[in-house]
Amino acid sequence: MSLSKNIQRLLKKEAGVILLKKTSKDTTWEFLISNTNTLATLLYFIIRKKHDYLILTNKRVVLILRNNVVNEYVFNEVSSVSYNGINETLQIKEPDQYVSFHVEKMRITYDEAKEIRKKLEPFSKK
Repeated sequence: MSLSKNIQRLLKKEAGVILLKKTSKDTTWEFLISNTNTLATLLYFIIRKKHDYLILTNKRVVLILRNNVVNEYVFNEVSSVSYNGINETLQIKEPDQYVSFHVEKMRITYDEAKEIRKKLEPFSKK
């Protein structure tokens, strides 16, 4: 089953939202291949479908980089969720603890940070 189908199934099952989806940054090898005029370049663009996701559901936060789950945090009950653009963290407050979920590998821009904060509003009003 493809990654996007698994993500959609997770979002339906756990009532969540994709906070951010963006194309993965090229590795050095991929950059070199894409800057040559060869058959390898054509094949690279056909098979390259790597994305980064930041997903928040009512039970978990998942960070997916280059179509691989890099970090996941499962929680019981959330009091509030906020995004700190300076430290590049999602701050999750539970009744008994406070967790910072680092997302600096997503390379979040200013506009993307505003979009994330807007999508977090329903989760913060619980």
